[in-house]
Amino acid sequence: MSVRSVLAVLVLLVAAALSRQAGAYPASAFVGGKADHLVDETGALDLQAIRAASPGALFTGSNGSMASRGVAKSAGAAFWLRLRIIELSGAPAGAWVLSFNETRARHATLFVQRPDGETRKYYWNRLPGRETEPEPIRFPIFTLKADELSGSTIYLRIETPSSMRANLWLQPTISFTDGYSRDNLMFGLLIGLIFAVAVYLAAIGIAVQSAALGWLSGISIAYVAYVVGDQSFIDTMIGARGFLLSSMLSFPSIFFLYACALAFVRSYLRIDEHYPRIARIIGVLVVLNFILAAVAIYDVVTPARTLRPVSSQIGLLNLGTLIFLMAATLLRDWRRACVFALCFLPAVSGGLVRLLPDTTGIETAPSVLYFNYYGIALSLVAFAVLTSIDIGARQQRARQALQTSELRLRDYASAANDWFWETDTDGRLNFISPAMAAVVDRQPRAEFSDRWAALQSALAGRQAFRRLQLIVENTGKRMVLELSGKPILDPAGAFVGFRGTANDVTAAQEQAEAQAQQQKMAAIGQLAGGVAHEINNLLHPILNLTRHAYNAPEATAAMRKHLGMVMDSARRAGDIVVQILGTARSARKSTTARLGVALESAIEAVMPLVPKETAFTVQLLSRDGPVIPESDAFQVVSNLVLNAAHAGTAAASIELAYRYRPAEKLYELSVRDDGKGMDEDTLRRASEPFFTTKPAGDGAGLGLSIVQGVVKSWGGEIEIASRPDQGTTVTITLPAGD
Repeated sequence: MSVRSVLAVLVLLVAAALSRQAGAYPASAFVGGKADHLVDETGALDLQAIRAASPGALFTGSNGSMASRGVAKSAGAAFWLRLRIIELSGAPAGAWVLSFNETRARHATLFVQRPDGETRKYYWNRLPGRETEPEPIRFPIFTLKADELSGSTIYLRIETPSSMRANLWLQPTISFTDGYSRDNLMFGLLIGLIFAVAVYLAAIGIAVQSAALGWLSGISIAYVAYVVGDQSFIDTMIGARGFLLSSMLSFPSIFFLYACALAFVRSYLRIDEHYPRIARIIGVLVVLNFILAAVAIYDVVTPARTLRPVSSQIGLLNLGTLIFLMAATLLRDWRRACVFALCFLPAVSGGLVRLLPDTTGIETAPSVLYFNYYGIALSLVAFAVLTSIDIGARQQRARQALQTSELRLRDYASAANDWFWETDTDGRLNFISPAMAAVVDRQPRAEFSDRWAALQSALAGRQAFRRLQLIVENTGKRMVLELSGKPILDPAGAFVGFRGTANDVTAAQEQAEAQAQQQKMAAIGQLAGGVAHEINNLLHPILNLTRHAYNAPEATAAMRKHLGMVMDSARRAGDIVVQILGTARSARKSTTARLGVALESAIEAVMPLVPKETAFTVQLLSRDGPVIPESDAFQVVSNLVLNAAHAGTAAASIELAYRYRPAEKLYELSVRDDGKGMDEDTLRRASEPFFTTKPAGDGAGLGLSIVQGVVKSWGGEIEIASRPDQGTTVTITLPAGD
């Protein structure tokens, strides 16, 4: 139900009510203010006894306002009205309607005493078993000719279980018919509107789990039951037997309405929070009103009159309690108290003007009676509209908060070192961090299981997993991702997917591998040093004995030729051993030097290891550079030069160059060969540890991986350029620093 439709119906009701007062019931039609009234508590008085009494002995004279004498104390009480009808000669010549507009009347008897002394008697009956058949009109009416009423004195005797009020009207038939139809239309719209409000409030209360809206929906239902019963709509639809049903709806629903109203105010004004002791008292009053509703049903179905004589006083007590709670809340939560006052002031005011005449006997006007209906309806509609606006504002704030929270989480996910992902029950990604999406080169709703078969068992088993490493190759770069995840369960415990994190551990793994390789190389160096020392010990006797044999007198020329070759090989082996021992001692001492100086020593050590048939040229254009461990320079040079030598042919050439580039403030070391080169697949994997194109047993595949780790430790960058049959160039650049 939209706010616009509610307001439209409310405007229509107000217009109908105003037209009723202005057109259908003109001021001259109300004659109850001119009627004398009498309350016969026993119901024993008849017309003869009334006439026999002195003029002022029984009746109370009129004062221009509608007399109100509350609810009779006994079931047989009767309410009498006496009125002198003026001449109707100038009025319309048709029939006139004399109506007593109180829908709870059970029986009415009209006595018309004409000027000539003749008395005529008319009956209106609601219940069967009386003088006439039950009438289908909601309140007593009598249709008479104008000449029959003109100048007559009428006596109207009313039997009613409800309030006794002089609500007497006299008007032409056409005016009465018009007003009666508009009256029915107004109440029909009112009932439909408030019932819709009740359903709306109940639905919203259930949706937002609001006890206050639930109680307010109960108020609306009780109000609809009260109006339907009090205005005798059931009577007119199903006949005389509907009178009992109407009474069972109207009278008990009053106390049900009081109970719901107290519970609503207690919840809405947060009395439990502000005044716990008062809240407990209100809880007792709520229970008492529900009990009174049950007692009211007993009053309706039996002749007992336990509650009816004091129902108005009970109503004033409940209204006073509501006003007290509103005033008390002003001290603790004035905003909420003001909202409550603005919305429910019409309902409270309508209830007061409806109950005060019955309890105090003050005179009133007929229009005041209808203010009670309008006031409650206006308050319920006003609060429903306010609730609709408030819920709309809450939803808007909730959407904004949700969007803000989502953006915040996405920002966190984008800024965090770890990446985040989430899947549905089939393994399709519902969410993935943008950085991770770029790495795996997939759309946000891609499937994990399609890309990484290693995840299939983890996802299928719906078990949590930690630090599952997956290798991803994206845009020619090898990456290692470490994933952790856990299954997601809804509040009912059903599996709805997986949620977890991912982290790029490529650099850490490469660093760990490089460190391990360096440790291996250091160990190999130490081992090589020990082996070289032992070999050197063996070379000394070989060389000395060969020299003695060479110089012996009995040595022939052929023998000396072969012995010379042995001595030459021994000397070369000794030179290699000396270089290996020097390198091992340098690694153990971890001495440092400028890169240019370290390269000189490394090249000198590597030079004997280069095959003689390979043309090895060196250009050292600078002895400066960053300070590095000398053993690092030997590892870089030895791996690059020996890799180039093994990649070449018998006529291959190797060029090593080291220079300073002042424009870029960079030091550059390059090793170029004219060997076989590498295709794209080989070049892409060239730096992987243990990757080699050599036959098994000819290489470990660690050379370029070690070089890459060493260069990264220097803070430099390495670039490899190669094409098949066009050789390979490895270029290392290092920043010059400050």
